[in-house]
Amino acid sequence: MTNYHDGASANPLDAIVAMFLPSGAPTTEPEPAQLIPQEQPGMHQFLWIWDHRAGMDAEHLVEKYGVRVSHRVVPQKSGDEVGFSVPAHQAQWAEYLLLRGGYALTVPLINPAHRRLLEKAQATGASRPTGGSEKVRRHGLTDRIFHGLDAIIGIGQSGRNRMLPGAQTWQRAPTVPPPVRSGWLATIKQLIWGE
Repeated sequence: MTNYHDGASANPLDAIVAMFLPSGAPTTEPEPAQLIPQEQPGMHQFLWIWDHRAGMDAEHLVEKYGVRVSHRVVPQKSGDEVGFSVPAHQAQWAEYLLLRGGYALTVPLINPAHRRLLEKAQATGASRPTGGSEKVRRHGLTDRIFHGLDAIIGIGQSGRNRMLPGAQTWQRAPTVPPPVRSGWLATIKQLIWGE
């Protein structure tokens, strides 16, 4: 019986495959720093530390409310930054959605007042505004490729819709005004005639 795991074989394909396998010896060289592309003119870049949520979830969140996403930053390992760029005219709205969704951005905020949205999301749980489109419109070839692959090997649009934070309005519930106090004459009329 031939032992295929003992020593080199005469098959030249084994040498080619071995070239692409990682070496077994550990290295002392530090890992290369993550490559984050420069912010493009007319765009605003959002970055946050990669946590348990996929960057596609944040992308789906902002796209659901009409924000176009491009120039994605893909993490390589835990602790790397993940993010994307949006058009500058949609940046405040995207920042609002991301912070309300609980994404702790590592870039300076456009509107410092939005910081309270993240604090509220961390204290009471992430949420999103009510509404938004059911089907997200794809822009450009790269966007269609990313989302096509997500539909094939990921969870797809319907799965991302299920993973979105719950929709809720943050508007104060209307309060019922207190009853108007009637005068003493109206009180006597009510007692006598029972109206």
